[in-house]
Amino acid sequence: MKLKNNVNLKYQPLEELNETSTILMKIVIMKGETLFSLMDSQGIPLDSMIQTLRTNGMKFGAKGFILAALKSKNYTYTTVKKVLLQEMITDEEIELVNKLMP
Repeated sequence: MKLKNNVNLKYQPLEELNETSTILMKIVIMKGETLFSLMDSQGIPLDSMIQTLRTNGMKFGAKGFILAALKSKNYTYTTVKKVLLQEMITDEEIELVNKLMP
């Protein structure tokens, strides 16, 4: 796979890796604003998008989602918090929403 700046990405099956192999992991985070926009303007269900992100080892920016939702004025503070809490599955995620939206 060719990436920007002519960087090549090669895939190696896990069974071919050995003790001297180095595995680099990068956590990809989708902008919360983008996630909100897809939900709000395109009608893509939030739960489907979050499940797809999780399945692919990705996350989204909860703070950006919250700010975009509140800025749109289509959703109340209470609704945004309720929707996010329904989709959060770990204690860490729930804690983050409660911290961002006391």
